[in-house]
Amino acid sequence: MVDPVRRQELASFGGFGFGPGDLTADGGDRLLISSRTEGLMEFDTAERAIVRGEGNGVPVPANTGVTVDSQGRVYALESGCSENGILHVLRTDFTEIRAVPVGQCASQVLLARVPPAGVESTDEPPL
Repeated sequence: MVDPVRRQELASFGGFGFGPGDLTADGGDRLLISSRTEGLMEFDTAERAIVRGEGNGVPVPANTGVTVDSQGRVYALESGCSENGILHVLRTDFTEIRAVPVGQCASQVLLARVPPAGVESTDEPPL
């Protein structure tokens, strides 16, 4: 944990294995971390505790990306560099809703909110 204003490290947590990857917040107290070797891991920011860490990750082989949508669904990306990858769509309890095939060596998951047809967005454009 880093305080960007003071440029100080506040805490350090071991237990995420070798080379944790992308991470995302779920809008609550969960921080989800992808890992090629450990699958999908979870950190509780309120308790400052590892919920699912090294040896206990959600099994997503070669997990290279993770994100959460506005409905709480978790998207975990299995890269598939020797074959096509798979995007795992998960519920908040990490049970799988469906698996979607993607291209080879997929590396990141990004979401964009698109307004319904005929509805103009009132959101400011991203910077």
